[in-house]
Amino acid sequence: MRALILCLLAICNVDMAFAQTKPANGADSNIVSFIGIAVTGNLSDFLVKVKEKGFASGDSSTNLSILKGPFLGEKADVLVLSTDSAQQVYGVIVLLQKNNDWNIMKGNFNILKNMFTEQYGKPERNDHHFTKPFDDVQDEMQKVELGMCDYLCSWNNPNVILEITKSARIIITYENDANYHLYSRF
Repeated sequence: MRALILCLLAICNVDMAFAQTKPANGADSNIVSFIGIAVTGNLSDFLVKVKEKGFASGDSSTNLSILKGPFLGEKADVLVLSTDSAQQVYGVIVLLQKNNDWNIMKGNFNILKNMFTEQYGKPERNDHHFTKPFDDVQDEMQKVELGMCDYLCSWNNPNVILEITKSARIIITYENDANYHLYSRF
């Protein structure tokens, strides 16, 4: 078990460093990046850059594109969000694979939290608890699936959210605040 955790740490350190580098294209340093690509600009251009990093296209609609590819050493689903009319990217949501082992999921969450904290500073929100009394529920994964797990960290500059969801997945949200406000105005 210890070897598995050390292996995960090594993989995450290398991949996370690659995934979170600041964009080299002179973009605003307050704009978050995903796999080294600023979360901004035209949707088509952004998708080309993400596909160059090994992601494959899935379904899409007017303001949502779904891709699949490698992230942090495992398969991930990636949702790219854009404004309706201008097709400006304002967010990326990474859904890591479902995990049925609480200790592994909690460990991965903590590794990601520590990496983001090192890069972005202390999180603005930092919750790590189960929200309801759970005397009759002994299994942590059952608590997760019942929506009793409140594991969420968020950073505001840039906007990054890390959470464990009811579907037993870790989700990372990267949001471009300026373009999000463009989207929310319509």
